[in-house]
Amino acid sequence: MVGFGAALSLAQFAFEYTGGKFSGFAQDAEVDEYERKEQLRRNRRRPIEQTLQEMGEGRGIYGPGYQERRRERLKQNYGIDVPETFPPASP
Repeated sequence: MVGFGAALSLAQFAFEYTGGKFSGFAQDAEVDEYERKEQLRRNRRRPIEQTLQEMGEGRGIYGPGYQERRRERLKQNYGIDVPETFPPASP
């Protein structure tokens, strides 16, 4: 009995979530899908400068000149000289 109720509630949820259709929401047939997705990308993309200004550097997001700024910061704070390229680990 509980399994039947769970299955029925899942089916009703799917029906409600898809807008009253099991095939999903109706999409405009006149709009090309590729153009629609390109428009969404253009609408949502932000320039890297804006992202860096809001979030700051780190977490995988680094602006131009980051390595030089990092080298200077490490030298100033810790006195460590970081080389531009590291020597190979094995000869």
